Amino acid sequence: MDVFVVSDFGCGGGHFVNSLQKLKVDSTGYDISNVMIDLAKDYWKYKNNSDACNCFNVVFSEEELYKKIEEKKKDVSSFIGVLEHLSNPNNAIEAFLESKAKYMFFSVPLFSLSVFFENAFQNIFPRQLGAGHTHLYTFESINYFCKKYKLKKLSQWHFGTDSMDLKRSLLIELDKNKSSDFTIKTFQNKFMTNDLINQIQEIIDKNLCGSEVHMLVSK
Repeated sequence: MDVFVVSDFGCGGGHFVNSLQKLKVDSTGYDISNVMIDLAKDYWKYKNNSDACNCFNVVFSEEELYKKIEEKKKDVSSFIGVLEHLSNPNNAIEAFLESKAKYMFFSVPLFSLSVFFENAFQNIFPRQLGAGHTHLYTFESINYFCKKYKLKKLSQWHFGTDSMDLKRSLLIELDKNKSSDFTIKTFQNKFMTNDLINQIQEIIDKNLCGSEVHMLVSK
């Protein structure tokens, strides 16, 4: 079985790196947030009963992040929920192309059903249209940059949270409208059960209308 070495850029709290380590996959995480790197190291200590971890590193700017991507000789460069936060995500893709890594794994938010929920419920915190997302993607735009940079799409998975976004929005509105506890409990326990939410999301994802896609590409 092939063993891959992974660099996870924008690792956040380190959950992906920790999961890879649990599978005996050599992996390292990078993030521009000191707070998130400290959280990742604490999580590592808690999960692995270890006093020290060199798996997580701080980079201090987007420019330094691009340099780290470019210099890596590891097999896989991972960007989970990262490209949409960069001022110029093309720089990250170009740095990957300059690196010796063969594969790029990424997840990005999509122009999806959740966008319309957020337009309808304008007084509720937007998850897709928030200021932190400098970019939203479509399948057309992903196809465009794959063609531009000659990236080969190997596989993709759809894991949206549109049904949860709808539930969250409706619950907040019910509370703001001072709906009774009975009304809210009925909504949650009969009309928005976890089972039903999963079924709704499965339909949305199968129709490629969901809020997020995960994709593996190669040079």
